[in-house]
Amino acid sequence: LTSIVGGDIGQSVPPIVFPWEIMKEDGTFIDEGYFPHKDEVIELQDHIWREGGRGPLDPNLYRLFEAIWTRAQQEVRVATKISFVGLSMHEYLNWGFKFLFRDKEGPVDVVVTDKDGPRTSGGYFNHDQLDASSAPARVLRLLESLCPKIRWNVGAPYLANDGTDIGPPSSAPNRVKVVSSFDEFILKEIGQRS
Repeated sequence: LTSIVGGDIGQSVPPIVFPWEIMKEDGTFIDEGYFPHKDEVIELQDHIWREGGRGPLDPNLYRLFEAIWTRAQQEVRVATKISFVGLSMHEYLNWGFKFLFRDKEGPVDVVVTDKDGPRTSGGYFNHDQLDASSAPARVLRLLESLCPKIRWNVGAPYLANDGTDIGPPSSAPNRVKVVSSFDEFILKEIGQRS
């Protein structure tokens, strides 16, 4: 309390809210009354503010998070490339993914980083070529269950684990591109170092 009414007044402490705290299992928002952060305006020593140092006119946290997630859903809807970097792909995230991927259609490039992944980094892999508990395999299952109207990595080379070409891209099912490190993701998927 002392730090809030002292030099820190007016500095906002951003809250952390996980998807399973604001989404229902079906990928819709919880009712505002169940939101984990009570965001009432309070008065303390002649100052009117919200919890965490936010000003009294700052937007309601529930509405703020709803707007952030809605914007993210719109970005996913129009994205041509989606990357999964550093995610554990825990099942509780699925509630948020159901919201984000609702209405996603068409082709999209999909990349997953996995430091323990296949030796051929940068290759495209299907279920048979991946450890079922790995992040890339979990991403494949997620896309198959939540996104029946999208196709990913259409036209990508169809390579065996050793890197040899085993057929035309059209003969391959949906596959996920796997890179082995964050550095490789930055260098090869985002851009080159100057």
